[in-house]
Amino acid sequence: MCVVYLFAFISFYIQIPGLYGDNGILPAKSVLENSKHKSFSAKVHYQPTLLWLSPYLGLDTNYALDFLALLGSFLAFTGFISQKFCAIPLFAGLWSLYFSLYQVGQVFVNSQWDNLLLEAGFLALLVAPLIPGKRHGSKCSPNQENDTVQNVPQEIILVCGKKDEINIFNFLNLPLIVIPFVMGKTGLDLTEATFEESSVQDLLKSDEKFDLVIVEQFLNEAHKGFAHHFHAPLIVFSTFGSSVWINHLVGNPQPYAVAPDVYLSCSSKMTFLQRVKNTLLITLTNLYNNLYYFEKQNEILQKYFPNAPHLNDVMYNTSLILLTSHISTHHPLPHLPNMIEVGGFHIKEGGSLPNDIQQFLDNSENGVIYFAMGSNIDAANMDKKKLEHILAVISKLKMNVLWKFSNDSFPNLPKNLKISKWLPQQSILAHANVKLAITHGGLLSTMESIYFGLPVLGIPIFGDHGMNMAMSDAIGISITISYNDLNEDNFYLAIQELINNPKYSENAKIRSKIMRDRQNNPLETAVYWVEYVLRHKGAKHFRSPALDLQWYQYLLLDVIVFLIAVSVIISATILYLVRYLLRKRQTKLKHQ
Repeated sequence: MCVVYLFAFISFYIQIPGLYGDNGILPAKSVLENSKHKSFSAKVHYQPTLLWLSPYLGLDTNYALDFLALLGSFLAFTGFISQKFCAIPLFAGLWSLYFSLYQVGQVFVNSQWDNLLLEAGFLALLVAPLIPGKRHGSKCSPNQENDTVQNVPQEIILVCGKKDEINIFNFLNLPLIVIPFVMGKTGLDLTEATFEESSVQDLLKSDEKFDLVIVEQFLNEAHKGFAHHFHAPLIVFSTFGSSVWINHLVGNPQPYAVAPDVYLSCSSKMTFLQRVKNTLLITLTNLYNNLYYFEKQNEILQKYFPNAPHLNDVMYNTSLILLTSHISTHHPLPHLPNMIEVGGFHIKEGGSLPNDIQQFLDNSENGVIYFAMGSNIDAANMDKKKLEHILAVISKLKMNVLWKFSNDSFPNLPKNLKISKWLPQQSILAHANVKLAITHGGLLSTMESIYFGLPVLGIPIFGDHGMNMAMSDAIGISITISYNDLNEDNFYLAIQELINNPKYSENAKIRSKIMRDRQNNPLETAVYWVEYVLRHKGAKHFRSPALDLQWYQYLLLDVIVFLIAVSVIISATILYLVRYLLRKRQTKLKHQ
């Protein structure tokens, strides 16, 4: 990859005088001058290139082109001579530099080769930081063969390949800086795959009419085009609660100091270093979204809804957001009036249990620990060594353990362990003999544990798992063990602490009371607000004026610049007057 970049940059550098210089066939300066009257943000949005920074660096366009090409050549040569430099910063720099030159290259860089280089360079950016390992099509190690997700949604299989090729544990060591790009690429593929489904195509071609459109928010902005297509109000359903992916839809504030990114494993009470990471990650996500991702989603929107306006007009016409969150599980965060928390709406009490499960729970005099890693993560796919640690700990316990586990024929099971491929989780958690829940930290599982007043041992894997467990740790109902750090000692000690220290159970019961203490149950609340939007024809009165501001206006950057300018002018004026008066006084003294 570095060799290809090296030849590309050298080739571009050689052609600058004849093609892109002031006296060239297609001067780059003329391309930039077409947008010179636009604001800086509009320039970057219309034509993202580092060349816009050249005036601020005191460089003209010719020198800036030379500088970018030479810098790209140097970075490519660095990666070529030593593989240890081939990491995210290098490939990000190479891609950004070539993309910047590509923006002013005009017809000479519109070939399939240049597009392929940009696409391959972006893929290199995504792949580079991962720990070296074998790719699809190669033989895996014995441990890797089992570390796969079994219950993968069909859309994921369409995009990522067969489910026996997907290894979710690869995400454990994914650097934070890569996450927005990886998730963005996945989101674009999933959005497109959904539109390609025959049932969706039939719906788009039909004469169906709808009064309301509800879209789940998960990297699928173009799906909001259904609301425009059916001329219906749009309600967004968020399974992550409020986040950087949600707040912008209605102009809700995102306080970086107390609102962690969903991929950052920390609570609202962040340390200084965590706040630095949070600020950088959210800023990177916003830049990626606004400079690249939303435009790609807009292309998908226009492809399947040719008469639709720009994606921004569709997204920012959201009437209401239903949040799967609640104050009992999270610290308080700002929400606009059209952001309604319905966390726990899925919880139902009074469900029956299979006879064997009922007897197992009833006969567990010392109590039961319930162990489940969610619907898409099978505990049987864990590293074998970690499974041995877990089984060793279970064999030491006086309590019985009920474990959702796909392999019914697992050998040498401890006598106090019962496994099953499927378990009615809520009915089990409601049983009086269940004393502890072990989970991956999924939001719904965490909420269910809190609702039934149970302490939690969390083993987060990916996504919002780490943040959910950090929140639970902060409110004193759980202990979290990193999957990479999981061993026999810390697993056993964590269970003993959660069972024997009453504070965890007491805190869980307090949180349970908070979750249950509502004017209406969350499902009734959701129904009420859906009907409210219908009654008020989209509830336009909820629209925040923040949606009509430019980003620099919302952040008050124009006001800050104005105040700084005024302060500088006043200070300069005062300084000038003082110097003038001093000179005048000195002149007067000389004459005397």
